[in-house]
Amino acid sequence: MIEAAESALAVTFPNELRAIYEECSGLREALGGTSYVWPLFGETSLVRMTKLFHEEIRNIARNAPDFSAYVFFGSSSADENWAIGLNEPHQIIRYHHHMEGEYEIAGDRIHDVFAADQRTLKDLDAR
Repeated sequence: MIEAAESALAVTFPNELRAIYEECSGLREALGGTSYVWPLFGETSLVRMTKLFHEEIRNIARNAPDFSAYVFFGSSSADENWAIGLNEPHQIIRYHHHMEGEYEIAGDRIHDVFAADQRTLKDLDAR
């Protein structure tokens, strides 16, 4: 399935992303049900969403960045989309179409980005 996804996108997954998909194809966090890791294929999936960001995002969000060097793999509890850099595999970004021409660096490891989002979610839940 990983090789089929890579072929569909004409990319090679960074090692960290590949390791996650070797363990699971989809991961929801328990507190809010956020889809931290999308399945490889399907309606809201790594392949479909990455193609959307590579090919169509500029029709949706004016001045959207060029995301061709990223693979989108999941989302945060704030409905931001996460991607990992193909040329910079230690760069995890977050993007929401309201950001238009900007995106933010979320971290340098996928696990750390998940953990930070979980802490934020727990802090909000405690309020």
